[in-house]
Amino acid sequence: MTEQSSISGYTKCTSTCVGAASQYASQLYQPHPRVVESGHDSAIANAITNNKLQSDAALPVHSTQTSLWSTMDGEPTYNEPTIFEQNKRPVQYLPTEHWEADQESCNTTKIFNSTHLHKEYQERLATAQTLRAELARLKQANTELAAEIERLTHEKQDLLVQMEAQENKNNQLSAENTECMIRVAENQFLEENIAQLKRQLNEVNEQANASRKTRQQLRADCVRVELERQHLLDEYFRIESSRTVNREQLEALHRRREQLERYQEDMVQRQQLTHRWQEVAGVIRVFVRLRSVHPSVKMTNKNRPKVGGIFDSGCVTVTTEEKMSLYSNRDCPASEAVKHYQFNRVFTPDINQKAVYQAISEPIKRSVEGFNVTMLFHGTSGGGKTYTCCGTPEEPGVASLACSELLKLTKEKGPENWTLNVSMIEIHNEHVTCLLSKRPVKIKDTGLVVHVENQKEVPIKDVKEFNSLLALAAAQRKSIQIEQSHVSSRSHLFIFIKVISQTSVTAMEYTHAGTLIMGDLAGLTRANPTETQSQDRQFKQESWYLQKSLILFASLFHNLKRPDLGINCRGSRLTELLKPCFCGDSYLTLVLNVTDDPELSCTTQTVLEVGKSAQAIILGPPINHLSI
Repeated sequence: MTEQSSISGYTKCTSTCVGAASQYASQLYQPHPRVVESGHDSAIANAITNNKLQSDAALPVHSTQTSLWSTMDGEPTYNEPTIFEQNKRPVQYLPTEHWEADQESCNTTKIFNSTHLHKEYQERLATAQTLRAELARLKQANTELAAEIERLTHEKQDLLVQMEAQENKNNQLSAENTECMIRVAENQFLEENIAQLKRQLNEVNEQANASRKTRQQLRADCVRVELERQHLLDEYFRIESSRTVNREQLEALHRRREQLERYQEDMVQRQQLTHRWQEVAGVIRVFVRLRSVHPSVKMTNKNRPKVGGIFDSGCVTVTTEEKMSLYSNRDCPASEAVKHYQFNRVFTPDINQKAVYQAISEPIKRSVEGFNVTMLFHGTSGGGKTYTCCGTPEEPGVASLACSELLKLTKEKGPENWTLNVSMIEIHNEHVTCLLSKRPVKIKDTGLVVHVENQKEVPIKDVKEFNSLLALAAAQRKSIQIEQSHVSSRSHLFIFIKVISQTSVTAMEYTHAGTLIMGDLAGLTRANPTETQSQDRQFKQESWYLQKSLILFASLFHNLKRPDLGINCRGSRLTELLKPCFCGDSYLTLVLNVTDDPELSCTTQTVLEVGKSAQAIILGPPINHLSI
């Protein structure tokens, strides 16, 4: 319909253009009125009229019949007067009486008008030819458009037929598609049913297989039970046959157990007798506490190394709780140690402070009974002597734990009759200083008794007071920064805890019961190359005094092994102060603090040799001061 409307509009436009061209041509061919009146050159006028009539006759637009364009558009076209006819003026004829008057003037202008009219005629004739050619072209285009319209009409009809056929085909395909969808739905339903049936069949097969396996297992169990029954019968007969032998073995085991129990009782009694004999004979008890310089070796009881015994760091090997080995050659493994030692107890690095104190604290209670008890902490620099003796606020040392136990024992005996006095001194460069009063004191040797004159004694009631005094003394003590540990002591620290008994309340008489002496001895250190010359001189002087006192201290143990040699405690304030201990007036316990540093293996060997010599010394029974 759109193409037909476009063609109809184009046809109307073409008809309008053709009509306008025809009217213009009629106006061009209209003769001048004066030519008609004068009758001159009537041939030209007749030619113009004839051409005009021919042109009008040739135009098909305004014919009495309906044109093709009007027929196609469905609107009939009626014959209407053209523009030329509407504007056509009637010919006026001059009257006879005026003709003669104007004859002369007409003759004058005739020649001029004839030339002008001929030129105008030629121009209009050319214009008419051009319009005629244009009309011919428009007619040809009109004919082609009519043919094109007819062709498009036929194509439209063909397309309508094809559309109808396609619609019928689509309807048929829709029906077939509906049937296919129904079939697909039926197939899906059937497939689901088939899958469900397959699953049910698989379940049935699995149940059948499980039942088959269960049956086979039951059959195998029956066979196994039968074999076990037969085996049990054989075992029963074998047991019956060997019951007599087993009874004899059981009786032998009972006898062996009784022997082991008696042996264990004998061992306990032997240890008790040994400890009792050591107390009575005054044998020096020696303990060793090992400090590891390798963080990876510091382990707990659950993951301690088992290579080579309880502890093995490469330089030191602890095989049992009483035996250890040391080697000084770095190229040798720990299993090839060249020195073997045995002491009362060897503490590995994982043993805490309380365990160490419980092992060495047996003689401490003798202080309340009237005996003097001495504990000396000796070893290499950085071995942990001060830590074992004084401890830290988080982990109290032997001194704090011993003071706590003495306070507990005195309270059990009656707190109104017992008191504890504490004093602390320092030996530095052979000078003795009271750390509580910060004044120099003197060691007085009367031949029978050695005591410190003018030292300050502070009575204590609880452990907090003792810890405060210990912290004050530690702050006043001489020390130096070294490589082996953070701080190394450069003096000998002695802590005295005197147990005082009040014998008469009315007379306020006091008796000295016993004294607990704890000595934290200094260790040997090497010079630090970063120190100045004056500090090096002071360091060398301190080292000389320390080395002298420690050499004399070690020589006493070596001399005490030989009864033929006398005891010479002079030459050092340290040995002078410890004279009563070596003369048998005290229970002596020696705690050796060493490290597993290969660089200090020689020093460690020297310290262990001192402990080995001390174990062989018998000082004799100490003096009970309460019985004097």
